[in-house]
Amino acid sequence: ILSGLVGSEMCIRDSFYGHARTPLRGTVLSFTGIEDKRELVDIAERLGARVHADLTSEVTHLVARTPGSEKYRIAIQFHMCIVQPEWLYLVREAWLLEKMLLISLVYV
Repeated sequence: ILSGLVGSEMCIRDSFYGHARTPLRGTVLSFTGIEDKRELVDIAERLGARVHADLTSEVTHLVARTPGSEKYRIAIQFHMCIVQPEWLYLVREAWLLEKMLLISLVYV
């Protein structure tokens, strides 16, 4: 899912590790090329991210379905992390699995 996306390994590492309660704390997302993003925005905010409609200097990650939009070109120019929408589901799943593992270790 992340192959071919700009800085994908760094985007995962910097966004997820070390923030067990809110893995996307400190992350600011903007979206491009995604018609119905309500569910994605909800997931992002539950994981601690903030969402901006515009691509400002505060944005750390651009969520893009496909390359080519103006936001995408600007994100490339400014070396922002660019991820596909599925990335949010993967972060959520990893976070939930980590929480379940911690709970199972406590109740063994």
